[in-house]
Amino acid sequence: MTEGHVAFADWVGEAVMVFYPGGNIPEEYGVLEEVNDWGLVLTRSLWISWPEGGPGGPRDRALRRVSEFRPWHMVSGVRMLEQEEKKHYGL
Repeated sequence: MTEGHVAFADWVGEAVMVFYPGGNIPEEYGVLEEVNDWGLVLTRSLWISWPEGGPGGPRDRALRRVSEFRPWHMVSGVRMLEQEEKKHYGL
């Protein structure tokens, strides 16, 4: 694993905030599931919508836990959440 990303490996299983360069993508909150040479995996709750005719019909939505890979070139920073933030974001 590259030198700069080794520190994040200790945070696996912790609630974190992930920042993206330039502020074009808002920060994301979730649980750090994996860290490797290519990036990180963040598990978070996300509203999923189905097109008409999907599981529950038109405009059906459900809150699901999803795991998403974020390559290092997309990540500008990661920080562990404080206890109050974990409660606020339901982590």
